[in-house]
Amino acid sequence: CSDKTGTITEGNMRVVSVVIDDGVFDAFALRGQTHRGVMKRLLEAIVFCNDAKLADSKDGQIIKGSATDSSLLRFAADVGIDPNKVQKEFPRFADIPFDSARKYMVVENASDGAFRLSLKGALANVLSFCDLSRDDQAKWERKVNDLAKQGLRLIAVASKIIRQKREHITTDDLSGFEFLGLIALQDPLRSDAREQIAAAARAGIRTILVTGDHPLTARTIAKQAGLPCESENIVVG
Repeated sequence: CSDKTGTITEGNMRVVSVVIDDGVFDAFALRGQTHRGVMKRLLEAIVFCNDAKLADSKDGQIIKGSATDSSLLRFAADVGIDPNKVQKEFPRFADIPFDSARKYMVVENASDGAFRLSLKGALANVLSFCDLSRDDQAKWERKVNDLAKQGLRLIAVASKIIRQKREHITTDDLSGFEFLGLIALQDPLRSDAREQIAAAARAGIRTILVTGDHPLTARTIAKQAGLPCESENIVVG
């Protein structure tokens, strides 16, 4: 078995686009702009709901954390959100850490006289905590499917304001979120992955790709790597 990230792919994730109700925005094009409304709340949420840290080193600033969190923090910094300033100005009070079974993360921060819960994770899990009609949920599911077919990793983002500070976030707090949008990340296929998988096959070794990504994302990466990728070859669970 082979983990996809960093083995079949480069493990060098980068944000390529942001999707909100107003449309799809190229990540590079968002640099140098003044962000307001939903876009601003989304960018702040991926800084709040993030365990990566921006630190100084002799070679300049570096980011320490998981590949996903690091790429989100780097993107936020690139488009004008100072992670250290935001995290210092609006400190974290409580959280529900991400894990692969839960597939979401929630963080509570101070927020202009109130408190904000920021949520990120897999679309289905995040949508279950948001106030959206069935039609709107279906619209976002279609958008995720379209982007996943391009081999992109999708992270859904939501937030809500609460008036009283929570010492601990519980499942009772996980409702009434405003769905903000999607972050699309790309982790390119390693240049030698296809040949190595073919060489393994010639030697009688069967390669199995393991990933927590959307099945359509996994299917696209598998196809690029030369792995069987029909419906019967994909197992979800």
